[in-house]
Amino acid sequence: MKHFYFIIIALSALLFSCSNPTQEELIEKAFKEYANKNFDDPSHLKEIVSIEVQDTAKKCLLEIVKSIHDLDSLLIYGDSTFCSTDVTTTFMESITKDKRKLSNLSYYKKEKLQETVFKHVDCLIKKTMYNKKDYLRKLKIVDSTLNKINIPNIILYNVRARVTNNNELQLNNYYALVDSLNIRIYDKEPTFADYSKEIGLFKEHLDNFVSEQTLYKELINNVIESRKRVIEVYKEVGIFIQ
Repeated sequence: MKHFYFIIIALSALLFSCSNPTQEELIEKAFKEYANKNFDDPSHLKEIVSIEVQDTAKKCLLEIVKSIHDLDSLLIYGDSTFCSTDVTTTFMESITKDKRKLSNLSYYKKEKLQETVFKHVDCLIKKTMYNKKDYLRKLKIVDSTLNKINIPNIILYNVRARVTNNNELQLNNYYALVDSLNIRIYDKEPTFADYSKEIGLFKEHLDNFVSEQTLYKELINNVIESRKRVIEVYKEVGIFIQ
């Protein structure tokens, strides 16, 4: 008899227990609610075709920070290889070494050399005057801001749905941001500010640094390119720099 009651109870529990909805089911429900509130006619939503993970906040942020550090390493190499005092001194000595050939050049060639060298020197001066401390300070802020963020478990889903628009059936892309609090639906890919306030603040610091890094990169590139041009012009007038 006890065995019989046990079976009845077990079957009842199995029949009446409610399984938790999947993440896709929750997104589907949220998307239908979004359609009811935002579509001119909710019946225009014909079918949700697919719901797929597109990205996670943590993965995205770490990849971005890695990319700016990778570029920083390249800039440090470029700076030390082409812009340091020792390198600059050696290069300037090499382009003034053959004084006999320089003195025998025509006025036009001398003028062309002078113009090219002065442009290179100008690029070097601008690079030397650049405040590298400010650059490093902003990079440090990016790193420290990221470390302070308790990166929420935010996942971005791509939602593809068939929707009627002007009597035409279209396959449209929508986005669902899912975290521990709720599900938010967007008709355009959300920005970092949509993720959370913390990540929005991080993005502000990141944008600030990227602008600084772009300037630093431009200054180094100008030195490298103007140096190449000096070598090219010297070669054109028959003087080869070692």
